[in-house]
Amino acid sequence: GANLGTAWRAPGYSDAGWSNGAAMLGFGDANGVLPVTAVSNRSQYTFYFRRAFTVADPSVFTGLSLRLQRDDGAVVYLNGVELWRDNMPGGSILYNTPAAVSVAGSDENAWWTRITNAAALVAGTNVLAVEVHQINTTSSDVAFDLELTGLTGAPPPPSLGVGDRKST
Repeated sequence: GANLGTAWRAPGYSDAGWSNGAAMLGFGDANGVLPVTAVSNRSQYTFYFRRAFTVADPSVFTGLSLRLQRDDGAVVYLNGVELWRDNMPGGSILYNTPAAVSVAGSDENAWWTRITNAAALVAGTNVLAVEVHQINTTSSDVAFDLELTGLTGAPPPPSLGVGDRKST
């Protein structure tokens, strides 16, 4: 429920006090490997996740493939640059912005895919930051998992990705 503004998306933000572990992350029926248990107030719209990784030479990547599992919506940033929003409204996203629609049934476990350019990658440390939003503050669960793969070879064609029927 904290308003972290936009600074948490950038590589320089200190997440040293954050819990960490293997994904899937979440609580409720999400069956998260790392349950989000340290949250004192689960009655909130937004949950924040970060992962740092190193890239020696970003010029070898012609694109990025992202696979996302989210309940309900998510916005994905790489080094502070928005790469993808799924099941979220257009415009500014704030800490109290609800997801566009409720996710239920098989959509709670679905993997959504997007191909994007690799322009936001830098040599050295990169940070993938994701905010997961609920449809309301009474949601009984939150779920998040993500896979990022660097693509090499011919540049991939632009892709709206699977699942964009719910994206903006």
